[in-house]
Amino acid sequence: MEEKKRSFFSCKYEDEPADLKLLLIYFIKRIRFVAYFTIIGALVFALAYYLKNFVLVDEHQYVATSELYLIYAEDVRLENVYINDYTWQNLVHTDKAIDYAMEYIGDASVTEEYLKKVVSAGLESDVRFVTLKVTTDDPELSIQIAQAYQLAIKSLGEEMVDIDTISVFTEADSAEEIVSDDRTLRMAVTGAVIGALLAMFGIILQYVFDDSIYVAKQFEQRFGIPVLGICLRMKKGEIIAENMVGQKNAVAKSRLWGRQAIKLNYKSLTKNCKKIVVADTAIRSKSEFPFQILKDAKQKLEQDELLAIAMGNMRDADAFFTSPDYEIMRVESINDDVDVVEECAKAEGVILMVQMGAHNGKLLERAIDVLVKQGCNILGALLYDGDPSLLKMYYYDALPFGAKGDKQDEDEDTDTDEFKLDDIW
Repeated sequence: MEEKKRSFFSCKYEDEPADLKLLLIYFIKRIRFVAYFTIIGALVFALAYYLKNFVLVDEHQYVATSELYLIYAEDVRLENVYINDYTWQNLVHTDKAIDYAMEYIGDASVTEEYLKKVVSAGLESDVRFVTLKVTTDDPELSIQIAQAYQLAIKSLGEEMVDIDTISVFTEADSAEEIVSDDRTLRMAVTGAVIGALLAMFGIILQYVFDDSIYVAKQFEQRFGIPVLGICLRMKKGEIIAENMVGQKNAVAKSRLWGRQAIKLNYKSLTKNCKKIVVADTAIRSKSEFPFQILKDAKQKLEQDELLAIAMGNMRDADAFFTSPDYEIMRVESINDDVDVVEECAKAEGVILMVQMGAHNGKLLERAIDVLVKQGCNILGALLYDGDPSLLKMYYYDALPFGAKGDKQDEDEDTDTDEFKLDDIW
């Protein structure tokens, strides 16, 4: 019998099926983070690109350009001249061309290796036009080298059989700064896409590793313990009067677990148990409000019994909830003081208080495990601190479980009970 109890209450987190509806709602409630990461990604990528290419540039490059016009010999047919960019690129880097250029430059600081690095030449679209480019970090030096190379190529042309003359078509008398294409907008879009993807991946990853309880089905599937009901999250300043426990109903008409349902669940799950202990599972107990709900359910059941006795439908000897030895007591949180398990073991049944959405899966496992090992009879759990908007989206606008309509619900909420329980699911 003991083995069956242990197996029944074992955690089934690994076997818990994926709840795609809950995942979608989980994602929707965190969609703002996608927007945040999209904006941040766009700003970071755009700013980094702009700083790198336009602000934090160590050296600016300047290019001086010259065009040379070639007149070929009369016996040369241009359609048979097989020259291209590669031909001229190699020609301006030959020893003879460099020697001529060094002679015209007349600057000992300019080396042959430097000229090979900064000088380039090629054809535009006609074999008779050669474009010469010199790129350095000094505009004056670019002009100086370009003009010297103009003369060097003209001298070189005089030694070439197929070319009669080479003349300067466009003089290299100025140098322009090389400005990179402005791709800031493109980088911003790239950053926005990457930021959005990272945010979505992070939300899904967070959901996968989140062991919180968000809906009753999760708790029942994971631990095999029935849920009595759900209490919505209490906001600060909403306990408005002494001895009045109240919350503003954030999801009117969506109370899947009404107080009538909690009363019925309490009655069925605590059957034959007259000494009941209510224990929280949070690090610090926050179950004052949920405990009052259970006390109210017990008081309703007492009233039902007294009415049945008065009507002659029940004998005094058969009274259960109004019995003098019936007791429901609240103890500290099991995870805050494990010694309270001894009190739970002495009772006939234990009702757990479980905080929703608190990343407390491992704490619940620990609390339930120690209760089972001490032979405690766990009757059920009351979930509290539920997220109203999440629950409303998950359950839609269903009427309270066991409710008889909006009008009667409103009438019940105006009862002058000690506790205002209109925020119970």
